[in-house]
Amino acid sequence: KIRKLLFKMQPNQIKVRTGEKEWTLLHEAAHNGDVSIIEDIIKFCPSCLELVDNEGKNFLHIAAKSERVQVVIHFLGARDIPNSVLNAEDSDGNTPLHIAAITKNETMTLSFLYDPRVIKTTVNKDGKHVLDAIIFPYDKRKAGVLDIAGKVDQSDLKDQREFDLVVGALIATVSFTAGITVPGGYINEGPNEGTSVLSKKLSFAAFIISNNLALISSLYAVFSHFCARHLREDVDIIYQLNVAKFCTFASIYCMMVAFITGSFAVLANSNWLAIVVCINSCSFFIFSCHPMWKIAMQRKSSTAASQHKRST
Repeated sequence: KIRKLLFKMQPNQIKVRTGEKEWTLLHEAAHNGDVSIIEDIIKFCPSCLELVDNEGKNFLHIAAKSERVQVVIHFLGARDIPNSVLNAEDSDGNTPLHIAAITKNETMTLSFLYDPRVIKTTVNKDGKHVLDAIIFPYDKRKAGVLDIAGKVDQSDLKDQREFDLVVGALIATVSFTAGITVPGGYINEGPNEGTSVLSKKLSFAAFIISNNLALISSLYAVFSHFCARHLREDVDIIYQLNVAKFCTFASIYCMMVAFITGSFAVLANSNWLAIVVCINSCSFFIFSCHPMWKIAMQRKSSTAASQHKRST
């Protein structure tokens, strides 16, 4: 209570720098790992968050350098900490994440790394990229650096290839089978023998086109994985994997369209049933909007991060 009263009455005293390093009370508290004092300082002097010592380090730099894990975890969880503090660079160009990585403290480094507000593309004045300073394995998807990491992780590539190949091969098999054994069957006699019974329906034409696109997309996704396996340059490998991912998404949507149009063609004589099946099937597109939007936003942030990395 006495401490809070002093802070309230003399908030400017909190900003006083002392010693050779010109630390403030906030720097001392971070060095000692005293979370309660840091909280009181921020409460009565929010601008103190931006204060740095003679090396350009703020309190998160000091906490990371002193390996005060509890301080880092606590204040990363506090959403009112400005991004400018989380990503501040000291006189050597190191951010708190960079300092944490240099200390080789895995728990503290991962806390910074998995926070979406923390920039992972900074390069210090020695030319060392922050991701290159991390010596232990981490989840690149969770860290949001899958598309900007310096090197391609072979274990990640293997997992992605195996999953995408299974999906691509499955869609290609289903699409090929549906293209050969068309819905409604074939005409068995007459001048049009061997042609599809539903060939004159517009919905059937839409089925053929969408099924064809699903087959082409899925086969090209498999082909892209085949190419990626025989490429050496990381840039070329990532490009082929991105192409495969896009084609896989396209083939999934095309296969769903093919099912809807094929069902409508077959059930055209039963309008209510055709409508019910189509509406139920269209719910797929509704439910897929949210994850697709999240993927798009993640892709956008990764692209921006990659551009920032190249500019630095």
